[in-house]
Amino acid sequence: MARMNILPTHTCFDDSIELMIERIKAVPELARSRRLRLVHGIALMPAHQDNAGQPFAHAWVEEHGYCLTLGLVDGERVMVRQRRDDFYARLRVQRFTLYTPSQAYAANHRTGHHGPWLDVYLAYVNNAETQPRPATWRGPFRAKRVRRLAWQIVDATGTVERTGYRSQADAVEVARLMNAAHASDDV
Repeated sequence: MARMNILPTHTCFDDSIELMIERIKAVPELARSRRLRLVHGIALMPAHQDNAGQPFAHAWVEEHGYCLTLGLVDGERVMVRQRRDDFYARLRVQRFTLYTPSQAYAANHRTGHHGPWLDVYLAYVNNAETQPRPATWRGPFRAKRVRRLAWQIVDATGTVERTGYRSQADAVEVARLMNAAHASDDV
């Protein structure tokens, strides 16, 4: 099996928030779980690059012993899933900070961007593309009826976050779980 050449997006902090939100949308109970974590860390550049061994700030999501990131393959964004131990060894992770979904929401809300949120990581963000940008994670979320048997989850501005619910109860429950992730006491 040939190895794929996966290139960085240079938007890992934004990508990781998006991945976390997508995982919560797909499996709502992850919103209150400690099995889903956002991670900010410092890793070392690969040996085959000109700046080999140089530290850099990076972000990813961890779930059930796997690390999830986004990368580019032939110009298309793809999700990459790798065992945690292999991921940490490959990137030579030097330091990291774990965030629950509610902690990530609180930091995102407090700073107004997707990260990094700690100075120790900001010091290793040296690419203009990875500088903190304004946040887009908005709440509170609520259910909204769009047709007789169609419901959506919308944020405080009315932006659609998820569609396709056939019952109000399902949509209300997902909105409740998404809000619970942001209001959890473990912030």
